[in-house]
Amino acid sequence: MVGVLFAAHGEPECDDVLSTLYDQFRLDLEARSLNGLIAHSLLPQRYLIKNHAEATKILETTGARLVVYGNVQQGRIKGLQTKGFKQISFTVRHRQLNQEEILPLAKTIAGALALRAFSFNDTNSFIEKGVVAENISEVSRFFIGAALALDGKVQESISLLEELRIEVELKKAKTKPKEATRQPQLDLFYASIKDVLKYAYTRRLSMFYDTEIVDFITRRTIDQHVKRYEELVDQLEKVTQDRREWDLSRAIVAFHFGNYPEANRLIKNAKEFFPKTNPAPYLSKAFLALWQGSYPTALKDYYKASRCKEVDTSMIIGIIRFFHGIIEEHPEKRQLRFGLAFINDWFFDQESAEREYDLFLRDTTGVQERGLQVLRQHADIRLRELRRT
Repeated sequence: MVGVLFAAHGEPECDDVLSTLYDQFRLDLEARSLNGLIAHSLLPQRYLIKNHAEATKILETTGARLVVYGNVQQGRIKGLQTKGFKQISFTVRHRQLNQEEILPLAKTIAGALALRAFSFNDTNSFIEKGVVAENISEVSRFFIGAALALDGKVQESISLLEELRIEVELKKAKTKPKEATRQPQLDLFYASIKDVLKYAYTRRLSMFYDTEIVDFITRRTIDQHVKRYEELVDQLEKVTQDRREWDLSRAIVAFHFGNYPEANRLIKNAKEFFPKTNPAPYLSKAFLALWQGSYPTALKDYYKASRCKEVDTSMIIGIIRFFHGIIEEHPEKRQLRFGLAFINDWFFDQESAEREYDLFLRDTTGVQERGLQVLRQHADIRLRELRRT
C-alpha cells in the first residue's frame, strides 16, 4: 500500500475549497480502482507544510510515499472569482539519487507538471474542479510510479504507469481541434511517462538478466528464462519504439540458442544506434569473435573498444561477471580468459588483468590454433608492461 498525504492549507474561508478538492481527488482514485494500491489521508490544518524539508520530514515520520501540499486561496483573477492552489508542490520519498540521475529526472518531472491548472473559477466550476482534481491525481500517480521505479519496485511502477499511459493516449486521441491548446500538455506528460516507463522496464530487464541468465548463458536448462527475457525486450521496444536500442539484448538471446550469424547481425545493427564513443557493440562483437575462434577479428574489435571514452562502469562489471560465469561453464574455451584480461586491463582492474593474462598464457602454451598467436603476443607484451609498473 502506498501512502499519499493531502496537506493543503489556507485561510478559514477556504475550508470548503480544501475539502472539495480532496473529495474530488479521492473520488478520482476510487473511479480508477486504486484504493487497493493508494491509501490517502487529508491532514489537519495544524500540519502546516511550507517547504520540501518539512514535507520530507513528515514522509519519514509517517512512512507515506507522497505528500501534496500548498497554499489554497480565493480571489478575483481577470474579473472572475477564482479558488484553488496559489502554489502547489509534490514531495515524494525515494532513494538518494546518483549525480547523473538528477538532471534527467528533473526534466522528466518538469514535463509532468507543465501547463496544468490547479485552480478553478466559479463559472462552470463543477467541470473545472474535476479538471483540477484530475491534474492532482495524474501528477500524484506519476510521482508514485517514478519513486517505485527508483526504489526497484519495478512491477508496481510499471502497472501504475502503464495505466496512466493508456489514459493519456485516449485523451490525446479524443482531443478536438478547438482543444488544441491542451495538446502540448498531454504531449509533455506522455513523454514524461514514457521516460519513467523506459527506466522501469530497463531495470526489470537488468534484474531478470542478473538473477536468471548471466551465470548460465549457455545452459539449455534456462531456455524458458531466455524466452521470457526476450518478451521483456519486446515490451521495452514498444515503449521506446526503436528496435536498434535493444539489439544487443536480442543478441544475447541469439547467442544462447547458438544462432551466431543472427547475433552478429544484431550487433551490427546496434552499432548504428550507439555513438561511436560507446564500447558496448565492439565488446559484444569481440566476444563473439573470440568464442568462434576468429582471434585477429576479436583483437581488432577489442582495440576499437579501448579507444572509446563513454564507459559505463556498471556495464563493465556486468561483462566481467559474464566472463567469469562462461569460463567456469566452458573451461575448454581457453581463449575467453584473454577477453577477461583485456577488459580488466583497459576498463577496470589492472591487477586482475595481470593475473588473467598470465593464466591465459599458461593455459595456451603449446596450443596450435590458427590466429591464437596474435592474442598471445598481445598478452605477453601487456603482461611485461604491467609488471614493470
